[in-house]
Amino acid sequence: MFCPNCGFPYGPDDRFCGRCGAALPARAETPSTPSTPPLEEPSSPPPRPKRRRLRYVLPAVLVLAAAAGALAFFLTRPAPLDRSYTLCSDSVPVFLAQEGAAALELWQGTEKVASFSAEEDDFLAVSPSLDHGTQLFVTEQGTLCRTSPQGYAVLAEGADSCALSGDGSTAAWVTTESQLWLQRGEETPVLVDEGVLSGSVAISYSGRALMWKSVADSCYCLSLDGGTPQVLELNPGGSSPILLSDSGTFYYTVIGSGLHLYAWRDGTSTLLTEHLSVFDDALLFNRDGRELLYITEDDGSTVSTWFYREGEEPRRVGSFVPDTLCTPSFCFSQSIYADHLTASQYNVSTLLEKAFLAGETVWLLGREGEASPLFSDGSAITNAAVSTDGNSLVVLVDKMDGSAQNNTLYRFDDLWGSSESQVLAENVASLDATAPDLSVLCYAVSHGNSFYDRTHYQLRQGSTPELLTEGNEFVSIFSGGEILYSTENRTRFFLTDGVSVVPLDISVPEDSAVSPGLLSIGQQFYLSLYYEDTGLIDSYAVSSDGSVTPIEDVIFSFVSW
Repeated sequence: MFCPNCGFPYGPDDRFCGRCGAALPARAETPSTPSTPPLEEPSSPPPRPKRRRLRYVLPAVLVLAAAAGALAFFLTRPAPLDRSYTLCSDSVPVFLAQEGAAALELWQGTEKVASFSAEEDDFLAVSPSLDHGTQLFVTEQGTLCRTSPQGYAVLAEGADSCALSGDGSTAAWVTTESQLWLQRGEETPVLVDEGVLSGSVAISYSGRALMWKSVADSCYCLSLDGGTPQVLELNPGGSSPILLSDSGTFYYTVIGSGLHLYAWRDGTSTLLTEHLSVFDDALLFNRDGRELLYITEDDGSTVSTWFYREGEEPRRVGSFVPDTLCTPSFCFSQSIYADHLTASQYNVSTLLEKAFLAGETVWLLGREGEASPLFSDGSAITNAAVSTDGNSLVVLVDKMDGSAQNNTLYRFDDLWGSSESQVLAENVASLDATAPDLSVLCYAVSHGNSFYDRTHYQLRQGSTPELLTEGNEFVSIFSGGEILYSTENRTRFFLTDGVSVVPLDISVPEDSAVSPGLLSIGQQFYLSLYYEDTGLIDSYAVSSDGSVTPIEDVIFSFVSW
């Protein structure tokens, strides 16, 4: 089974996706007679921590000075932060494996752009851009390929590893002869160095900085803006590289008395902490690597959260362990696997004025680095989604009483201002799907303990909830807000834009036990229907306009990042 939000595989007992954190579809249970009680009047949301407001009485002599100061403030106040998120490209490549693994097909949308033999289905290296629209991969035979919105191309033969900048503009690869090559855009590739260790190359987000390691175990950093290569004088003790920023700052860890985190730049290594936590995702970066959120454990029990921006001192912002940054649907992070931990890089310009999911709590990190929980009463949050402009947030609060009764769906708008909240629905069993801008939500209301005792609703901004389907059905949303859903025990499929309903040309025999798998990419779905009684799989490419393209002889689909 595959996550309906990002396509990552999951097991029958998983509740949330291991990659993107989205709530997973419920498992089928023995059906019971569904009932549809009227929706209850929503209760008030739990209280938010109130901002203390101080009142001042100014002497008259200070009024003119205050007016002059206000003018200076408005003339010099910093520009607003860009809270927006960059969504994944609609051109994300998808690999479809044929039955019997005879071949591996590369698709973009409804077009097959390349095919590989069974011997090439285990790639030597894969490197995607942060929006996943451009991707480099090296086949088992050493062919370096690139797929992007501009099309598919073979860049080189004899490659052994590859690296791609986060914006997809710059590619680098190491050959089997240990040569390092670099290509910016469509320019002619240039030879950078020889004697380079395969798999050691890193490129910053905008392709402005390049780092590699020689077979002689010396590290180098090259400024792609015309600088001279510099030898990285790293602290001894088995350093593990993490990330290279656009400014040439290189982050790495070293095991000493604890796990040490360093930032190297211009020949100098700066120690950020000697007590870096080994929690998964203990390091969270913004897209260009100039901002970092990291976790420390001073004595094995005291946890501190720190915000660091290049050129500034680290600031302690709280005591919480973020599992992930709350992002809109169709916006994924990139995992960075180091020797000592796993880090995450998000496609956002800043980590400030962002919401972080930490266990069953959402923490808000403000403009000045101040952090506070979304709810002050300890309410357990099981799902959260933010809008693409970063200004609205939807959360599902679980009362933790073993049922969906009294579980509440809230919406917060003007998140970084007055933070106005409203109750959207009560007795919510699951938040099925959200549009990236939160203009459309799909959720299920529970009427009992069975997954069949559910009613699925669509809620479009400015409207009231509308019945979508009932039972243990399948619901997902395109990036444009169109909804794909099933009826009659997942044997019929429909598409709606909130005005009209279009039946999809997908035929499933009645009384079939079907487990759907959905890989959603922008305005494109890859839908796989697994027939539990026969073991057969039907696959389709579904577009947001309702067109359906059957894909023959395919047994599963995946994205190689």
